[in-house]
Amino acid sequence: MVLTCDLGTISSMKSVGMARRSDRPSAPLFRVALAFPHGVPFLERLLLGVARHARAAGWTFVRMPSSFDHFPLDWMKEWTGDGALVAAIQPRNLETLRRLDLPLVNLVVGSDDDGLPAVSIDHRAVGALAARHLRSRAFTSLAYFGTKNLHFSQLRKAGFVATLSEEGVTPQVLEVDAPSAKTWLMHQRRLERWLAALPPRTAIFACNDDHAMELLAACLRLELAVPERLAVLGVDDNPVLCEFAQPQLSSIRRDDERAGLLAATLLQRLMEARRRGLPAPVDRLHPTVPPLGVCERRSTAIYACRHPLVDEMVRRIVADSAQPFTIDDLTRDLPLARRRLECLFRDELGVSIYQFALRYRVDRARELIARSDGRSSLTTIAERCGFTSQRHLRLALRRMSITDVATVADTASR
Repeated sequence: MVLTCDLGTISSMKSVGMARRSDRPSAPLFRVALAFPHGVPFLERLLLGVARHARAAGWTFVRMPSSFDHFPLDWMKEWTGDGALVAAIQPRNLETLRRLDLPLVNLVVGSDDDGLPAVSIDHRAVGALAARHLRSRAFTSLAYFGTKNLHFSQLRKAGFVATLSEEGVTPQVLEVDAPSAKTWLMHQRRLERWLAALPPRTAIFACNDDHAMELLAACLRLELAVPERLAVLGVDDNPVLCEFAQPQLSSIRRDDERAGLLAATLLQRLMEARRRGLPAPVDRLHPTVPPLGVCERRSTAIYACRHPLVDEMVRRIVADSAQPFTIDDLTRDLPLARRRLECLFRDELGVSIYQFALRYRVDRARELIARSDGRSSLTTIAERCGFTSQRHLRLALRRMSITDVATVADTASR
């Protein structure tokens, strides 16, 4: 049973004995505070992972109504529960939590060492994924848009810049202070000047979907076509923002449910150690979770090919992806020999024509599988992506070293 209540119920809980350790039932239940804001998309998704663990472990919950702007945690000094999942980045809250004799796991990380056990998304890996994805689309001009005083933004920038530097590419960077009501217009003008000065066919990685939405709105005001003039990639894959955006926003998916499961598992270990009078385990107190991948939408739906024949071959692959075709079919009426076309293609995109076509179809299949939520059979999806059968799609997934082949395929097969 999962009990959800607010701060006003704590006194009544104490009055009926729910908050006294001596009155607990014999079952080894744990009472956990969910001390973080409501309505934050990634935290709400994270709760799904927490719930998976909590149902099996017999947790009950107290959840505090709060917001990031006004989020004091002083009430926890008097709370007598077993542990808490918190979202603390403000110095005052961090100091309060460090002084508590209570097992805690922080769900947001504001610095490299907040002094609390924490679970977070691997932000450097998010930046690295963004760099690899945009480079795979042949972009040679890249940029980053983030915020100076946000730790996750700094880490995502670091992963993005480091991955590009391995290929000798240096992105342009715009980092801003979080704008206030007074500085908002000045901030927008600075953003517009930066966008207008970027070379055509630049791909911009924004630190999250909110920043990406700012970019899209500014491009609309400046009449800079997206993705033809500038491509934009966000993070968080918030469907409300991404589907509402003009054009629809491509975004990196976080694995928040897994992060929630890890956070709950870590808190369980800490609470059990405290209950048994043992020292807290010190291994794996700051696990990170890699991103799931890129959800491709209109804002990056372009390949920045410099050679017109390479661009034409890419257009044909994309346009004919639902139909079986051979490489000879793609190159038959082009004014260069196939060997020369293969060399041009590999120089631009780093893979052969065949590898590119296979990867495009596999990526398309994975996208359809993720969006179908089990409503479409794997055979139907295979046919929509140009594979002759379900078996050929499964072979392609394995050939592309997709690690979750069984999960992905079986979900669609049911």
